[in-house]
Amino acid sequence: MTDTTRDLIQRLVSLARREHYTCEDSWYSCPQSEDGSANDNAGAKCDCGADEHNAKVDAIAADLRGDATTATETQ
Repeated sequence: MTDTTRDLIQRLVSLARREHYTCEDSWYSCPQSEDGSANDNAGAKCDCGADEHNAKVDAIAADLRGDATTATETQ
């Protein structure tokens, strides 16, 4: 794989990754967001789907790079 191809895949990954949801009213923010959630009952795990989405992005990027071990670990 060429350096150009690696760079293009990395650019796609950067564009595709999501940040954890943050709301002006932090009660509705994802607990994993930068400021966290004001909802103490929300727990500590991601509840906005960003972790799951980003794992899929990483798996696709690993497949494109031909790195099957990383792809299987992140699925």
